Amino acid sequence: MRKVSLFLVWIVCATLLYAFFWSRNLDYFPEFPEWVGRLIREMLPVDTVVEDITVYYLLILSFLIVLVISLLVVAWFKLVKSNSSMKKSSKNN
Repeated sequence: MRKVSLFLVWIVCATLLYAFFWSRNLDYFPEFPEWVGRLIREMLPVDTVVEDITVYYLLILSFLIVLVISLLVVAWFKLVKSNSSMKKSSKNN
């Protein structure tokens, strides 16, 4: 349970940091297709202000990017750990 809690805290903090740096340095971050922005816009209420749409856009995409990268890193660590334990067990035999 502790690992899950730490992972969730990591996702929230990393998402906020990523969105903060992305909003300050737009040229250094990926540019998504126009349909992504339209999809996010369609999820929001009709009377949403443009500035709020931008914040939601940055937060939603930052969350997805951080989540995917974090899950890939966790999967990679598990793969490396399982491979190292397999190598140790094969050396002992």
